[in-house]
Amino acid sequence: MSAANTSVSDQGSDTELNDASSLQAVVSHQENFDIDDADEGVTNEVEVDPVMQEYQHACQSGDLPTVKRLVETKAIDVKQDWNPHDKISGLHWAAINNRLAITKYLIAAGADVNAQAENLHSTPLHWAARYGYVYIVDCLIMFGADVSMEDDQGFNLLHLAVNSSNIMLVAYVLFFVVSKGLLDINIQDPKGRTALLWASYQGDSLTVALLLKFGANITLPDEGGFTALHWGVVKGQVHVIKYLIRAGGDFFQKTGNDKDCFVIADDLSTLPPLTNALKSCGFNVNGYPKFKLFEEANYAKFTTFITPLLFIGFAFNLFCTTNVFVFVVMLVVLGVVINHFLQKLVLPSYIGPVDVSDPLIDYSLGRSPLLAGIFFGSLFWVSVVSLFMLLPKAWRYGMRVSGMCTIIILIAAYTVFVKLINSDPGVKPPQRNDPEGVRSIIKQLMDLGKFDTENFCIETWVRKPMRSKYSKFSKGLVSRFDHFCPWVYNDIGLRNHKLFMFFIFLVEAGICFFTHLAYRNFEQIKDKISQQEGKEVHCPIINESAFCYGYNYDKFTFITTIWSLLQGTWIVFLIFMQTLQVIKGVTGFEFSHLARATRKSAAHAGVHTHVDHHAASALNQNFNTTPEDMLSSIEDETEAQDNYEETVGGAEETPSINVSSRKSILTLFCNALGIAQCVRIMRETFGLDPSGTGCSMGASRKMEIPTNYGWKQNLTDFWLTSDTQAPFWARFFLSPRDSHALLNGTDVDYFTLYKLPEKSHHFATGSTAMAELAV
Repeated sequence: MSAANTSVSDQGSDTELNDASSLQAVVSHQENFDIDDADEGVTNEVEVDPVMQEYQHACQSGDLPTVKRLVETKAIDVKQDWNPHDKISGLHWAAINNRLAITKYLIAAGADVNAQAENLHSTPLHWAARYGYVYIVDCLIMFGADVSMEDDQGFNLLHLAVNSSNIMLVAYVLFFVVSKGLLDINIQDPKGRTALLWASYQGDSLTVALLLKFGANITLPDEGGFTALHWGVVKGQVHVIKYLIRAGGDFFQKTGNDKDCFVIADDLSTLPPLTNALKSCGFNVNGYPKFKLFEEANYAKFTTFITPLLFIGFAFNLFCTTNVFVFVVMLVVLGVVINHFLQKLVLPSYIGPVDVSDPLIDYSLGRSPLLAGIFFGSLFWVSVVSLFMLLPKAWRYGMRVSGMCTIIILIAAYTVFVKLINSDPGVKPPQRNDPEGVRSIIKQLMDLGKFDTENFCIETWVRKPMRSKYSKFSKGLVSRFDHFCPWVYNDIGLRNHKLFMFFIFLVEAGICFFTHLAYRNFEQIKDKISQQEGKEVHCPIINESAFCYGYNYDKFTFITTIWSLLQGTWIVFLIFMQTLQVIKGVTGFEFSHLARATRKSAAHAGVHTHVDHHAASALNQNFNTTPEDMLSSIEDETEAQDNYEETVGGAEETPSINVSSRKSILTLFCNALGIAQCVRIMRETFGLDPSGTGCSMGASRKMEIPTNYGWKQNLTDFWLTSDTQAPFWARFFLSPRDSHALLNGTDVDYFTLYKLPEKSHHFATGSTAMAELAV
């Protein structure tokens, strides 16, 4: 939220800890005017010139023709276009209301860009920065606004940009002002507060992270002895505290009142976020480093990865030597012990040396190689049983083809699995070491009116291509991002999605062949026992089937087969889901946003609300403050691109299961197996609303997928590389070697994909007709 919207006068004492007002946003209420009542508030005190009142209202509302008429007829002198009692110029009003065209016109007409209002002696630059208006700030600086000027509170451009909580303005100031040496990033206001200290107090984790990357001083205290970490604890925003601790913040450092972070947290009831942050950064609740079993994170990850293989082998052998009750009890006990071992001793070793450029990752077993280890362990023991227990018998009983197919497929699956773990999902290189290149990108986006978090990655400082998403795991923008797969411990994107599809097909085929081979082996056991011993074996549920004989006479193979069938069950749903998405030309990430956009569209259909211009940046989740008059002058992109940005753009979110939401056990089961995703795709396929939850098929309206070019073209784009000179087998089996791939039959560079290829007239017309019919 904009600082000006929540500010009060700073009259508190900085020496009292419990008086948190010592760091309140000190912005005068007298400058916090609304457009509609600004003049009314003035006329209550002094008589206002009607011409001046008309002029100021035109500057506020963006009425350029009226401003031009008054200036060109000499009714208003732009060098003295203010009321004597406040000296608020037309440029001030245009700046605070995000009126770019009027700002440019007034400057060209001779208005003083550094004019100071009577109250606080704030300039138009200060007013624009306070509300996060990037384009106005850029315009004023370009025409000579002094970035080093301070208002009567001692606030300069950087302080006010941080107070606006608009990360795009903060990024602009850091790249175009701070990095050029025009302002010191650690410059302090009269009470010793730096930009980092302000951002920490506001709980603005995005700004804190960006300031740290630019080298903001983490230990510099204000006049009350409060560092950024102290104020982060006062606010209690856990991500801010994590960033500051990871950057080297000292939680034992005392304030002027002789209180450290633990005392502050206890006084202000913010101990839970502090404790959470400490644990995430490798400290215990008392602030001391956790014991690390390994010095290198890779050793810890390998231990996590290999543990399931040993556990599965032990569990299978335990099943063969004990009864079911003992097996279950020992398995639960062993599982608890292993979980404790991994959580307390292994996971802390994942946290390596401090690097503020790295994303903030909360390590857990779900984000570790544990699930990949389970998959690898399952594949390993299936291979062992096939190679040493089933294949010799297959040779003897004439099942050579099945045995060899099983081994070949398992070896292929293992090879692809290893390659998939180490594959590049299609990460666009960052631009952190080229500030001039970043400035060029920012200027380009501002010219397009697209300088926001939807089009600019604040983590890697590059322009975001369409169909990409920033991944903390890959530490970059992944092109054509589909999902993070914990079973292969990697992101799935442009360069490894096809490999992932081959992998799940191979694994499912291997499970089918292995199950067939094991069943034939159980049949041979059944025939042998029946002929030699003349007796029948009975088992609960499975009765006298071949599996019953496997359970009694070849338990290791039996339990391995059951385990592989369980794995194969969810893989079937995964294959079905992935295949449907490929047919529809959409990724899993994109489809989840399509569903979310449909829900929002339905919720806001026909609803018209008044939006305060001053709060626009706070209400916009993408931090877009493009002026309305600029938007109207920019030529629109293609309809397909607009649809894409509306449906799958916006703030990046990590899907999660909300336990408090009203979801049945069936819904949670569907989500876990991927059935819900399949149902959503089927809804859209048959012209239904994809935004519903759970496994039911509720009918509503169809939403067009911008990247759907028809099922034939979608399959071609996915399965064939864009290298038309290569043989067909190479185009089919090999993944893209770089960022180029097919999209609507056209070779596109996914690193620079900012406009979707147009759909054919027939396909686009049909989709548009369906959309119009739905509306």
